[in-house]
Amino acid sequence: MLDKNNLVALMKQVAKADPSAPVAYSYEGKNLSYEALNETLRNEMNELAGTYALYRENKNLIFSMIEETLDEVLPKKVIQQYDQFAEVKTFAQGDKPVFRRPLNNRARAKQFVTRVGLAGIYEVFKLGPKENEAFEVRTSAIGGAA
Repeated sequence: MLDKNNLVALMKQVAKADPSAPVAYSYEGKNLSYEALNETLRNEMNELAGTYALYRENKNLIFSMIEETLDEVLPKKVIQQYDQFAEVKTFAQGDKPVFRRPLNNRARAKQFVTRVGLAGIYEVFKLGPKENEAFEVRTSAIGGAA
């Protein structure tokens, strides 16, 4: 049976490993697949919680290892998922996030609607060459537990 530090390292490696990769981990010249790592982790966890009595005895250790693994792995995976469709920025607590996007002057002028004269002539306001639209995103903290 592995000690706590080695078991946490194994849990992190399994959580980070790519299941479709032929080699998920290399140790002392040995190449191990994701299935081998996962099966080893299952066997080790079975020794800690194979029966209800073992689970009751070791539940604090099990949950502390799960918590330690999630603290390292989960934030990176969440950001990777959000990066696929959104611009992600990290701000310090108390900072106000401000996003800027460049404006296309022609598109903005076409979206401007005003009254027209009888001859169908209308005037469009002039825009500077490098205008940016800036907007602040209000944030709030949300807490949870699992």
